[in-house]
Amino acid sequence: MLEQVDEFQMLTQSDAVFEIERRFGGDWVYDNDNGNPSIDRRALTAFKRLHAGRVEWDNGDKTWYLA
Repeated sequence: MLEQVDEFQMLTQSDAVFEIERRFGGDWVYDNDNGNPSIDRRALTAFKRLHAGRVEWDNGDKTWYLA
């Protein structure tokens, strides 16, 4: 995820879910209560540790951007 944000300055949640599932399998993604594809908390926690504040989440756009 961090590589994508670094390269493209942004990463949508839908793109992240697709790529995570493709690379690591369905254990790392799920459909949330609203039926939307989401990323497992373990992956999000690891992502936060890696970016160490360099990336911001826009809830309206469902997109991460470089800070």
